[in-house]
Amino acid sequence: MHQYAQNLGFASYADLLEHSKILYSESIIKWYVTELAGGIWAAWNCLDSLSNNYKRFSSYDEAKKYIDQLYYSLYGSPLYLAQVGSKINIRCEYCQSNLQLSFIHEDENIAWLLCPNIENNEEVHDSLAVPIAMTGCKI
Repeated sequence: MHQYAQNLGFASYADLLEHSKILYSESIIKWYVTELAGGIWAAWNCLDSLSNNYKRFSSYDEAKKYIDQLYYSLYGSPLYLAQVGSKINIRCEYCQSNLQLSFIHEDENIAWLLCPNIENNEEVHDSLAVPIAMTGCKI
């Protein structure tokens, strides 16, 4: 960890963490952005530090967008950003799969969030109807 911090231009791992912003934390994994010398930004997670990996970006916004996309692909988008087909960061109570914004019912102004396993007739899975305005969808 000390070598990783030095590769990024910091005296110690504690110093690196002090200058980093946690964007997400899921279980034991934390995703960070850190401003490096020369206005360059690093996007990394605590597992990257074990393999000495990180991504470099020319701005905070680019680094954050990278982490957002990575996090959302793993854990689902927040509902307010969701589009039809998006995996949502709301989990099925029964199987813990991320729900998916499956379809829009415009006449009723409702978006349907379904567990991807709902078609399995042997088990019960979650389905939720939410107002379209709570999603990123436009009608």
